[in-house]
Amino acid sequence: MFVRTLAAGLIIALSLSAWGQSSPAPAAAPSPASAPAAALTDLAVRQSLDKAAAFLYSKQDAQGALPHPAGSELAQAVEPLAAYALLQAGQSSQEQRLLKLLAYVKGQPAELVYVRSLRVLAMAGLGEDYRKIASDDVAWLLREQQKTGGWGYGPQSPLTAQRPEWTDAFNSSLAVIALAEASDAGLAVPMQSWSLAEVYFRGFQNADGGWGNQPALGKTLPQRAQSYGSATAAALIVYHILADKLGIIREPPYEPGKPRLPSDLAYADRIAKGADWLANNYDVREVPGYVWLAQPGQLYHYLFLLERYAALAGCDRIGAAPHAQDVCRLLLSTQAPDGSWNNSPADTALAMLALVQADAPVAFNRLQPGKNLGDPRDAASLARWLSRSLGRPAAWQVFTPQNPKAYNDGPLLYLNAAEADLPAGINADFARFIAGGGMCVVQAPVGYPKYVDSLLQSVRKVLPEYRLRALGEDHPAWNARFAIEAKARPAVMGIGDACRVSIFILQDDLAGALHRGLWNTYPQYFQLMGNLACLAGGGELWPGRLARRQDNPPAQMPRQINLARLQVGADPGLCPAACDRLSRQLSRSLPIALKELAPANPDNPIDPAIRMLWMTGSRAVKLTDQQLKNLRDYLAGGGSLLIDHMPDHLQFAATAQELLSDLAGEKLPPPLPRNAPVLTGEFGGGIGADLTGLKLPGPAGQVQELQLRAWSLNGRPTVFLSPYGLLCAADESPGNDKSPCPGEQARKLLLNLLLFEDMGH
Repeated sequence: MFVRTLAAGLIIALSLSAWGQSSPAPAAAPSPASAPAAALTDLAVRQSLDKAAAFLYSKQDAQGALPHPAGSELAQAVEPLAAYALLQAGQSSQEQRLLKLLAYVKGQPAELVYVRSLRVLAMAGLGEDYRKIASDDVAWLLREQQKTGGWGYGPQSPLTAQRPEWTDAFNSSLAVIALAEASDAGLAVPMQSWSLAEVYFRGFQNADGGWGNQPALGKTLPQRAQSYGSATAAALIVYHILADKLGIIREPPYEPGKPRLPSDLAYADRIAKGADWLANNYDVREVPGYVWLAQPGQLYHYLFLLERYAALAGCDRIGAAPHAQDVCRLLLSTQAPDGSWNNSPADTALAMLALVQADAPVAFNRLQPGKNLGDPRDAASLARWLSRSLGRPAAWQVFTPQNPKAYNDGPLLYLNAAEADLPAGINADFARFIAGGGMCVVQAPVGYPKYVDSLLQSVRKVLPEYRLRALGEDHPAWNARFAIEAKARPAVMGIGDACRVSIFILQDDLAGALHRGLWNTYPQYFQLMGNLACLAGGGELWPGRLARRQDNPPAQMPRQINLARLQVGADPGLCPAACDRLSRQLSRSLPIALKELAPANPDNPIDPAIRMLWMTGSRAVKLTDQQLKNLRDYLAGGGSLLIDHMPDHLQFAATAQELLSDLAGEKLPPPLPRNAPVLTGEFGGGIGADLTGLKLPGPAGQVQELQLRAWSLNGRPTVFLSPYGLLCAADESPGNDKSPCPGEQARKLLLNLLLFEDMGH
C-alpha cells in the first residue's frame, strides 16, 4: 500500500483532524429536509445497505484496494473500515470481492493506531485464517498504549515524531473497542491495559459530564477540550467496555445459586453524567458541541459512535429521542443514488455501520420496573455473545413500564427479578404483549424457592387461564439453534396456555454468569437464551428493530366479517393471533377484513352480527340447557360455529364431540364428502382454495384424507368439528405446540369456512 508522507508543515492541521488527515474547508452536514422522505422500514435499511455494499465493491481496483480521497475521514484506513462494514452488514466472508479486500487488508502495512484497530475489528471473528494477523495487531496496540493509558496515532504519523506524548480520545477509544472485540474472541488482553485506559478517560471528563478530544499534554493545553458529541459517545463506549472488563473484578466471585449483594453498573456515575450530556445536547443532523473546523465524514463518524454507544448501553432512547429511528431516517434520506454517502468509501462505510447498529434486531428486550439491583450487564453480555455466534449484530435494550411502546421493539422480553417482590411490569401492557404472540424469560431471584408460584399468581391476574407447563425433552428451548445436552440443561419452568409456553422461568442462577460474560465456563446458559431469542423470532432473530415497529395493521376494507370466541369454560383466549394472521392473508387477495369481537357469552342471546363463533380449549366443558338454547337460536338465525381441538387435547376433544351430538340431536355426523364446496373451494365463483388433495395425520398417526365433520341446519352446513388445531396452526406464534396441519393449509381451510358461511350457503 502506498502511504502518504505528511510534511511537517501539516502537523498543526493534522492535530486539528479527528483521525490525522488534512483539514479542508468546512462541509455542511447533509440535511434530510433537502432529500425525499425515505420509508422507515427494516426492508428499506436492508436495501440501503445492499446499495452501499455495491458502491464499495464498484470502487475496488484489481488488487482489492479502495480509493483514498484527500481530506476524507479515515483515508488511510479505508480498506479495513470497509471490510468491517461489509461484514457487519451481512456480506458473506466467502464473497469473492470481499475475499479480495480482506487479502489486501492482511498485507497492508499498518503503523497507525486507527488502521490496526480497524483491522482487528474486521478480522477478530473470522477464524484461524485471520487470527494470526489479529493477534499481532493486538500485541502491537498493547505496546503502543502510553503510560498515561491513552493512544496517539502511532509511529507512522509525523505528529508522533514531533510530539511522542500525543494522545487523543479517538485513537484511544478505537483501540479500546478493538481490544474488547479481540478479548471477546478469545485473544488475551491484560487487566493492566483496561485499568490504564480507565485512568486516561477519567482524567478529562468535563464538569458538564461530556468529554473533549484529549487531556492536557504536560504543560500544553488540550486540543478541543470542550465537550462534544463524538468524543462523549466515544468515551461512553469505553466506559461500558470497562464496566464489562473491569467491573466484575470489583464484585465477589460468581458462585451459582449463592445470593449476591446488590450491585450497580461499574462507573455508573461517570456513565450517567456522560449520558445526560448526550441527552441534553442530542442531535443527529450535526455533531453536537463541535465548534471547530469541520471535515467531510465527521457526521458519519459521530453517528457510528452514537449507535455503538446506544448498543452497549441498551438505550431504548437517548433522553426522549428515538435515536435508532432518527439515525435511520437521516441516513436513508441522504444516501446518494449510487449507494454512497459523500461519494466516499470511508464515509459510506461509517454510515453503513451506523445503519446496521441502529436497525439491529432487539434480541433481549429487558424490562426494568425499578432500580436494577441484580446483574446489570446480563442482557448486554448475551447480545455480545449472540452477535458473534450468529455472525450478525444482535441488540439488547432496557426499558421501563412507563414506555409501553418499547414492547414492540422485540419479541423476547427479559426480566431479572433481583428481589423477592414481584415486578410491577406484570400488567395489562405485559398481558397484551404475551397474548399477541410475545415471549418472556424471567430469572428467578436466588434464595426464593417459592418465586415460581408467586409469579404464576401475578401472571394469572392479567392472564387468568395461564398455568405451569413443563418443558418436554424435545422442546425447542433446548435445540432451536444450539443443541444443549440433557445433562447440561438448567432448571426451567414454563407458564402458558394450552397451546404454548409463553413465559420461561430460569430457576437456576443464570444471570450471574450472563452478567460476567462467562460463556466459556457456562456455554449452556448462553445457548439456552440464544435458543429462546431465536424461538421468539420464529426460528431466527427478528429481522430488525424497525420491522416490528412498522408492522402496521391492514388498511380499512370495504367489507368486514365479524368473528368471536365462544366463552365457555376455560381457555377462551387460545391462539390469540389467529384472526389477525387470517385477516392479513385474506386482505392480500380480496377487499375483505376479519374482525374479532369480544368473546360471546352463551348465558345471554348471541349477537347475530357475529358471522362465526370459534370454540377451542384443552379441558372438558359442559354447556347448560340455557346455553345450548341460546347457541341453537344463534345458529338458526344464520350464524355458524367452528369447534377446533388439538389432537392431544383429549378432554376437550370429548367435549367437542358431545357438543356436536347435542346440537345435532343425533350421533356424531359423518365427515364432509371430498366434493363438498367448502373443501373444493367451488363457491362464490370459485374464490375458495381447493383442499381436496390435503392429507393429514389421523388420531393414530396414520396419514389420511382431511376429516372435517359438519352438522347442517336447514340444508346449510352450520357447525364444523376440526381435530387438527387449525387455530393454533393458523396463529403460528413462536413456541406453539405443533399442529398436524401446516399453517398455510390451516389458514386456507379457515378462510374457506369463513367465506363459505359469509355467502349464506
